[in-house]
Amino acid sequence: MILSRGVLIHNTGLGRDVFRGRAAQHRAYSTTQQPRTGIAASIAELPGVPKLAEHLNHVFAPLQFPPELAARILTHQSHKHSALTSNTRLSFIGRRVLQSYLLLFLDHSSGYTHDYEHVMERALNTYVLGEHVGPQWQLGKVMKWAPATSNPSLANDPTSVVHLGKEATRSIGLYKVEGIAVEALVGGVFHQFGGQIAHKLFHTRLLPHLLLPGKSEGLPEALHADVLKICKQMGGPQSDLSSPGWSSKDPGQS
Repeated sequence: MILSRGVLIHNTGLGRDVFRGRAAQHRAYSTTQQPRTGIAASIAELPGVPKLAEHLNHVFAPLQFPPELAARILTHQSHKHSALTSNTRLSFIGRRVLQSYLLLFLDHSSGYTHDYEHVMERALNTYVLGEHVGPQWQLGKVMKWAPATSNPSLANDPTSVVHLGKEATRSIGLYKVEGIAVEALVGGVFHQFGGQIAHKLFHTRLLPHLLLPGKSEGLPEALHADVLKICKQMGGPQSDLSSPGWSSKDPGQS
C-alpha cells in the first residue's frame, strides 16, 4: 500500500472537490474580514465569547477563529445561549467529515480488511471523542453547557466538572457534550478554513489520540503504525495547520 498524497487526497472525486476547490474558497473567505451584522454581531457580543475564540486560536494556532464561529463550536444546545447559537449543525457536518476522512484512511491502510462500520463506531463514537480527544484540546474548560445535575455549584460552573472522577463526569454528561464539541470543531474548521486544513487536523491532532492499546474503543492496533506514519508525514502533532498537509519529502509518496 502507498501512503501518499496522491492516494489519500487527490485520487477521488471527494479529494478533487473538497481538498482542492473548496479549500481555496474557504481560505479566501477566512482571510477576509467580514462585517458582522444581525445575529452574528449579537453572538459575538455574548458574555465570554472572546474567551472561546482565544482558546481555539491558542490550541489550533495559527488558525484564527472568528468569535461567532467559536461560540457556535463551543455552545451546546443545553446552554441558555443556544437560542442564538449552538453546535448542533456543525457537529452534524463534523461527523460526516470525520467519517469521510476515516474511510479514506481505512481504504488505503496496509492490508486492513476488517468491517469499516465497526471501526468507525469504535473510533468515532461521540463518547470516545469526548473522553479521549476533547481533553487534549481542553474543551471542557471553556464549553458552554448545562450539566445534567441538581448540584448547584456544578450547574453554575460547568467547567468544574472536568475535575470530577471518570464515572461522575460520564454520568453528568461531560463526555457526550465534549464529543459533540469535537465534532463541531472539525465541522467548523472544514467550513471556515477548508478541507485541506481539516484533513491535516484529523491526521495530526485527532486520530493519534484514538490509539488506545488494550481498550475496546479507539482504532484497532493493526492500524496504529499507519496512523503514526501519516501523522509524521504531515509534520507531526505540533505542525503548522495552515501549511500544506504533506511534507515535500514525503517518504510514502510514489
